[in-house]
Amino acid sequence: MSSITNLPKEIVLEITGLSTLNDAMNLLRCSTRLLALDHFGWTNSDAYILRNMATRPYELEQIIIKRRLRNVSPSRSKPNLRAKFADAKMVSGGQWLVTLSTERTRQQGSGTLEQAFVRLWQITSPIQKNLKCVASMELLADHTPLEAYLQPGDGSLDLLVFVNVYNTAIPETGGYIQVLRIDLAVEGPEFSLLTQLKTDRFCSGMNVQDGSVVAGFYVPGVERARPMIWSWKNGERLDESRPELGGTGWFTIVSENLYVLWNANSRSIDVHWSSNSDRPGSVDHHLPGTSDAFPNPPQGVQALLPVLNECRNTSGDVSHAILTHLEQETLRTDIESLGTGRISFTRYAKDNKYMQNPSNPSDPFGNELEAPFDFSQTVNGHLLDMSSSGRLSVYFTSHSAENTKTGESMSYQAFTDFSDRASKIRFPLLCPFSGVVGTVSQGGDFCIWRME
Repeated sequence: MSSITNLPKEIVLEITGLSTLNDAMNLLRCSTRLLALDHFGWTNSDAYILRNMATRPYELEQIIIKRRLRNVSPSRSKPNLRAKFADAKMVSGGQWLVTLSTERTRQQGSGTLEQAFVRLWQITSPIQKNLKCVASMELLADHTPLEAYLQPGDGSLDLLVFVNVYNTAIPETGGYIQVLRIDLAVEGPEFSLLTQLKTDRFCSGMNVQDGSVVAGFYVPGVERARPMIWSWKNGERLDESRPELGGTGWFTIVSENLYVLWNANSRSIDVHWSSNSDRPGSVDHHLPGTSDAFPNPPQGVQALLPVLNECRNTSGDVSHAILTHLEQETLRTDIESLGTGRISFTRYAKDNKYMQNPSNPSDPFGNELEAPFDFSQTVNGHLLDMSSSGRLSVYFTSHSAENTKTGESMSYQAFTDFSDRASKIRFPLLCPFSGVVGTVSQGGDFCIWRME
């Protein structure tokens, strides 16, 4: 049977050199085949580096599962900026960070000026010496950055950055969603604007699917309402109607032919077929179980905003997973083949009361210090999330060697040397395949731990 390890060294280098960010990460996901490299004729240094690349995802997984991450101290650094950070995302590979911030600069004779920036940071070890901003771009004047989303571009080491900003003076009037591009392979990379969309109302929950669609959730007043779908490559925009009153339905996956709705009333996944599909107007309902196994939610308790991410199975096929945090459990939804009925549910018995907003239990965003808004998949399929307070949770799949079972979970405080975890907003960073974990605080403290 043919394998990448049967190819000459030069061919392997040529293949990896032409890989995009997405393809390079896919190669790492099956990198156990690169463990035996001696027959390549590589130098000891080459073999050492590649063995580390291959084993790092497994070693980090063990560190997290065995709760050793709470015993490590991250490296700390703080750039010399008068900035308030709004979001931070790690680029696959663990070498760069993208941040959104509002910064104050002194102007001669006119006091201070607030400007919004997107920045690219190099975070190679040791971070105390090597943390540096390698690219920056000023965002729209009089607008405040809200969230960012990263996606590999078409070229090798080509990165797309989707940025959502809103009008600072009148947030309810909306703002813009911008698509930026940056080439990480060049010396002195620069952001460039590809396109942008004017939003006529405040929106959040930005997501990107299939590389061509951006979905935002309009939030007029206190109710979550209809989503906006924007095909940014051709400029088409579609506003979907709200399927339910009271803000109880949230869209989690959107494509040109269908969209998937998390229905908080029935705790089901509803697949709605658009007018562009071959089943216009059709709706498929997927229930997580019988009423006895999955009772109706208690009065006054809402699910926290569901979080979606792409995952891959052992064959490398793309699927989607959704984590929804209920009061007494976390529900995992796996969508293996969108629209064909291959949707499965896994329940994790996990007390999530600490995630609720103490002053408003039905708040879909929950406690901003404790409700995680992203998660990652480990090399063996477990899901990881970390809240702003540093609480790390693992949602297991079955794995005989690790003695884990589907439906089991664990949770503990990572980086217990955080002395002010109860008061500081942080943006967690998890990159299981590069062995990097950390946070960026709202005040600009970079805390990065890299597995050497």
